[in-house]
Amino acid sequence: MKKQSLSVLAVLASTLILITSCGSNESKPDAQSNSAAPATSAEQPKTEQAPVITTVAIAGNNWMTENLRATTFSNGEAIKEAKTTKEWVSAINSKTPAYRKSDGIFFYNIYAIKDARGIAPAGFKVPSISDFKSLSKALGAGTSVDGKAAIALANYVWEIEEWNESTGDLGMTKIKGTNSSGFNATKGGYCYQSGEINLGGCSYWWTSEGGTFDIGYCSQDLGGGITQNAPAAYGFEVRCVKN
Repeated sequence: MKKQSLSVLAVLASTLILITSCGSNESKPDAQSNSAAPATSAEQPKTEQAPVITTVAIAGNNWMTENLRATTFSNGEAIKEAKTTKEWVSAINSKTPAYRKSDGIFFYNIYAIKDARGIAPAGFKVPSISDFKSLSKALGAGTSVDGKAAIALANYVWEIEEWNESTGDLGMTKIKGTNSSGFNATKGGYCYQSGEINLGGCSYWWTSEGGTFDIGYCSQDLGGGITQNAPAAYGFEVRCVKN
């Protein structure tokens, strides 16, 4: 009887062990499941913001307060950069729109100014001779080297050569721009047909007709004030005005 009871107990014990063993084989949650990257929402399309262009109102026109530094036309196509004098000459000879820069100053050739794709930002244009004449007249006109308009437009100092009666000789006189107009003309210069750049105490800007308007004094190479037809192989800066 004892032997039978022991046998029964042994069978029950074996059954219990088997059940426990089977329970231990149940699958467990993956330890890495919590580290899975959460689903990300679709990225919102990025929109290009147009640069803020500051202007100043003078004689009924709204002028940009800095010179153009465009590297593309209004349709987004690139304007060729002439990085060397040789590249500048090549662009002129092939009538390719191009710019050359030095110390952050951009000089454009006539072909960039005249290109139908447009060099000015949306809503602006390259000023005409008439626009520059109105600008100068509103500020008191005078000569390009020391007139009221030149002084009111410039924010820099330049020197001009004048006859000194007391010494009986030529001397240099400093002219200080006041920028009272808010136009903020900065020192510039121009690019020769050779591609060499003449920087100094002057500012030269293209007109839409292919002439120039300048203030200050760099040299007498190009005269002063309004030039109806500037040398086509030269490079000048651009200051835009609103349409």
